[in-house]
Amino acid sequence: MHLNIIEKGEDDDGMGGSKPITKEQSKKLSEELTALKIDRAKFLAYMGAANLEAILGRDYQKAINALEAKRRANAS
Repeated sequence: MHLNIIEKGEDDDGMGGSKPITKEQSKKLSEELTALKIDRAKFLAYMGAANLEAILGRDYQKAINALEAKRRANAS
């Protein structure tokens, strides 16, 4: 620890997950995009990713929040 040696996992300097989301998370997002009739290309541009699998783990909650906002807007 004192020598800045990482013993477990990889340090991402508090970025909250610099690895891509899991396949299960990608599948959930895909299902939600379809159910809410959201344009996939626009969603990916918003997320700054080439495809769902490229969304970073730290951005997963941002994606979920965007989908939830769309769901609430559709309900109004």
